Amino acid sequence: MFRKPSANAKILWMVVILAMIADQVSKVLVESTMDLGQSVAILGDFFRLTFIRNAGGAFGIFLGGGWFYLVASAVAVAMIFFYLRSLATDQLLPRVSLAMILGGALGNLADRLRCGVVTDFLDFGFGRVRWPVFNLADAFVTVGVLAFLFSMLQRNKEVQKTFEKTERSQAGQ
Repeated sequence: MFRKPSANAKILWMVVILAMIADQVSKVLVESTMDLGQSVAILGDFFRLTFIRNAGGAFGIFLGGGWFYLVASAVAVAMIFFYLRSLATDQLLPRVSLAMILGGALGNLADRLRCGVVTDFLDFGFGRVRWPVFNLADAFVTVGVLAFLFSMLQRNKEVQKTFEKTERSQAGQ
């Protein structure tokens, strides 16, 4: 009835679970050791841990109310899950990148379900010029998206080379 998961599938689930665990453990550590609004310099002014609560989207972007982000996160998780399952097993980079995105999305979704907001704490910048405070889930999503885009560009190059090779061989006949 159920087939045994492949080694590839196990790796993907490990990526999802490790991303979620790293995200949730880091948030619990921040929430239990810092006061809301507290900022601690780690690498001078460049990198700080700054504990904030974010009712908006990634990097503090506000597109709607709390329910919007909860529903959007749940829909995104479902879409990523089904797309991940549709990819061929030999497409490791796109599958791992989607697993990273899924793990990050689930980490932030867990926060929204648990307390209606997301805990952010990674704060980079110089003086008053700072990137919006974010968390490990946001980092997993961002790196996953970049890796996925890279894999799609590589795949397009391969398809283009195959197409050109086919055209040349047909033209020579």
